Amino acid sequence: MSYGEPGGKPRVATKPSPDEEIAAIEKLGGGFELDENKAGVGMHLPSRITDAGLAQMKGVTKLKNIHHLSMTDTKVTKAAVDRLHKVLNKNEGGCFIVHYQQQEVA
Repeated sequence: MSYGEPGGKPRVATKPSPDEEIAAIEKLGGGFELDENKAGVGMHLPSRITDAGLAQMKGVTKLKNIHHLSMTDTKVTKAAVDRLHKVLNKNEGGCFIVHYQQQEVA
């Protein structure tokens, strides 16, 4: 059991609000395109995002509405993009992903 408070109180994980989810993506340098209901329809992820960072986003509720996703100059692998595409393609109308991977410099 994990204890986060002095005195032995257990740490309770809370689900972030949609505004907190947006703030977390923006803090990384990414952004959302929102519709009139503040539902994400487009998302840009920052260049420093990695496969691990992408995996952490699995629970982001805004992903349910994403119809286009841009990841340029990232360290995300094709395998991770393929896994994400399977999730996002379940959205009504599917999802278009633009992904340019960073090139290793010799």
